[in-house]
Amino acid sequence: CFTVGMGKLVPVLGEVSVLQWSMLANVCLTLAVVESAQMWQVFVAYAILAGPGLMFVPLTSAIKSNLCTDAEQGRVQGVIAAVRQFATSFADVAFGALHSYS
Repeated sequence: CFTVGMGKLVPVLGEVSVLQWSMLANVCLTLAVVESAQMWQVFVAYAILAGPGLMFVPLTSAIKSNLCTDAEQGRVQGVIAAVRQFATSFADVAFGALHSYS
């Protein structure tokens, strides 16, 4: 539902505002999953909040392509991919160690 409306939201609110709402949806989804007492609540949270949360990567790429020249886009996309991979690796190590102690 949100993904379909994205084409209408970006011209009205702007890419940065929609990106902020997308990040807020990611935070709310994480909190909803953590606070869920039953499995059906997790499914409802994903049904409502996963669409807006998934728009983070396309919006980041759109903002990047508007700010960079064609010659710089490959380099910037590589930096974004490297940062994303570093964050994923760091989270796996940090939260894996935290989980092993709990």
